Amino acid sequence: MRPRAGLGRRLVAMWSWLFVATLMVLSLPQRVFAHELGASKGEYEVTEAGTSIRINLSAREGSIAAGGSGDAAPSEEQAAKLAALVVLRRGETVCEGSPPKSSLVEKDWLLELEYPPCGTQGNYHVELGALFKALRIGHTHAAFISDSAGKRDDTLHSGRPTLELAPPPGSASSAEQTPIARTRAQIAVEYVKLGVEHILMGFDHLVFLLGLVIIGGRLKHMLAMVTAFTVAHSVTLGLAVTGVFNPPGSVIEPLIALSVAYVGVENFLVKDASKRWRITAAFGLIHGFGFAGALGEIGVPQGHLALGLATFNVGVELGQLMVMALVLPIILVLGKREWFRERGVKVFSVAVAVLGLFWFVTRLLPEA
Repeated sequence: MRPRAGLGRRLVAMWSWLFVATLMVLSLPQRVFAHELGASKGEYEVTEAGTSIRINLSAREGSIAAGGSGDAAPSEEQAAKLAALVVLRRGETVCEGSPPKSSLVEKDWLLELEYPPCGTQGNYHVELGALFKALRIGHTHAAFISDSAGKRDDTLHSGRPTLELAPPPGSASSAEQTPIARTRAQIAVEYVKLGVEHILMGFDHLVFLLGLVIIGGRLKHMLAMVTAFTVAHSVTLGLAVTGVFNPPGSVIEPLIALSVAYVGVENFLVKDASKRWRITAAFGLIHGFGFAGALGEIGVPQGHLALGLATFNVGVELGQLMVMALVLPIILVLGKREWFRERGVKVFSVAVAVLGLFWFVTRLLPEA
């Protein structure tokens, strides 16, 4: 048994430090605001004078797509590269626009495109597939539309990269059709997916939960911790999205990192996990504001605030349950091994604490 136990300890140490190193590398491109999903916003307006498109990207996302330099305003060449990734069509006709304009607005890149009327049949279609390919996986685009069909919003992503716009009245042939607005079911499905994506890419949330359950204990106590976290962050998510109270990300993100570090340190002190749900609930309130920051980047559907909020939260919980369904059985099995209880938990807890402190320091530093 001794050689096997020694091997187990060495494997735990190796995998825990590999775990820290991997997450540190993954966190570097998103140093301060770890909950940035990769989201952009666009305003699309169609009038008799033509079509106007305004796309707002974070400086980081703009840099990815066009080779920018962070906080600097995009150059004419970079703006041209971004503009080439946006295609406006009407039927078989590709619309030609005027030279793109670009500027830096609160550290975001604003790309402005103007197109004169073009084509004679059918609706306009904005194709963003090339833009999604140039950006990181999971990027979402919130579109706010104003055309002859009215004002509405939509959410685009790599699996749904095309936006339909109605031409001005009387400018189209009989082939024109009024764009169909998203149904409540479609909105619900989209925001559930966004919630799942966010929790699976929210490494700090996951490390926080893993730090809590790594000490093991009775299953009902671990479920109580996860449930308390869920209830708490649901409350603050709702408060932030509805505008009741929404502290800035520059405050919330370092606090989330500290919560991760705290859990790693507390694992050396806590003896009974049965009442740990209390601290989990307290930190869950802070994490909820982090979720709200991500949802704010995506945007909530106009006229469907409650639906978007509820289904995004459902997606977060589904993603969380997926992770816990994989992790908890492993923790329960490992908890029966003496070498894991004596050494493994400590090694993993140190890894969690170090990672939390790393995130805390990097989120206090100004973005490069």
